[in-house]
Amino acid sequence: MIAKFLASKRPYIKPVSLKSYELNLRTFARYYPILPTEPDVIEQYLGRYSYENMGINNIDTQLRLLYNFASERLGLPNPMSKIKRPRGKAKPPQHLTIKQALLLINAIQDVRERALVYCLLGLGLRLSEVHRLRVVDIRE
Repeated sequence: MIAKFLASKRPYIKPVSLKSYELNLRTFARYYPILPTEPDVIEQYLGRYSYENMGINNIDTQLRLLYNFASERLGLPNPMSKIKRPRGKAKPPQHLTIKQALLLINAIQDVRERALVYCLLGLGLRLSEVHRLRVVDIRE
């Protein structure tokens, strides 16, 4: 089952993600060689992981995808639909001090890269927002 699931994902996800899926799902399969259909069993398995560990969200997502696959392809029940998603503790964002920001800016020689860092630091833009910037956006 897991091999078929991984094969179905291979064309759509990065190799590093595929390795993560394989590691987490094979670990799950060592505990449960036959897919459990009771939500309590899966919740007990997920409970082994610390909610402070962000890995719990990856494992939960990967199990959900596996069970969706099993449900759609084989008509098996999907107990994950009855399990609430785990909520990890949100880590507070870490900010650079003014001194660190100045050191970073002064270390950059390339004008373009310096402008990008100014956008990130000075304007508070997210990295994805800076990546989407176009000249027309700046002139407006």
